[in-house]
Amino acid sequence: MNESTDIAFSPGQVYRRRELHDRFGGQRQGGISTPAKAPFIFLITGDSGKQHGYSDEWTDEGVFLYSGEGQHGDMRFVGGNRAIRDNLRNGKALQVFEQDKKDKRFLRYVGEMEYARHTFRDAPDTDGKQRKAIVFQLRPVGTLSPDSAAVAAALAGEGPVSKRGGGFGSVETNRRVEKAAIEFVTHQYKEDGWAVHSVEEGGI
Repeated sequence: MNESTDIAFSPGQVYRRRELHDRFGGQRQGGISTPAKAPFIFLITGDSGKQHGYSDEWTDEGVFLYSGEGQHGDMRFVGGNRAIRDNLRNGKALQVFEQDKKDKRFLRYVGEMEYARHTFRDAPDTDGKQRKAIVFQLRPVGTLSPDSAAVAAALAGEGPVSKRGGGFGSVETNRRVEKAAIEFVTHQYKEDGWAVHSVEEGGI
């Protein structure tokens, strides 16, 4: 067992990408990095992918839509795309990081996720030509699972953060995932026989 199995990334914490690769290996460029000897895959999300037709986002159900890799032509299940699809089978956790908007050398840790399914959508490639792009549907696990209050805390920037920048994610991202967390917890309490009164919209 190598030392990387003992690593515990902290939601909201900022890491220098170069130092992550110095320690664990993996491709230093691109959105999907697959360190050969580590039990995880790095997934990097951020605005820089938009120039290649990548657009990642949260759904109202708390599922993270992550674009596959491939700059030209239809995306295929090779390299990083295959690694994401087969992450559970291969025992590789998906560790998701978000690029710092001001300094792309730094990454804010989002949390661990796992592959649920994938779809295809029409999207432009780097040359502006339409192609079939893979869109992965990822489920948060661990501290970012919708049944944990840590979701709202991390997305509101209340978790441990670096002095480089505040908060985590956009306002819209925070709203969507927090909504999913509230709905999940409300359902669980009702299943246990509790009467639940929501105060989100009416204030306190």
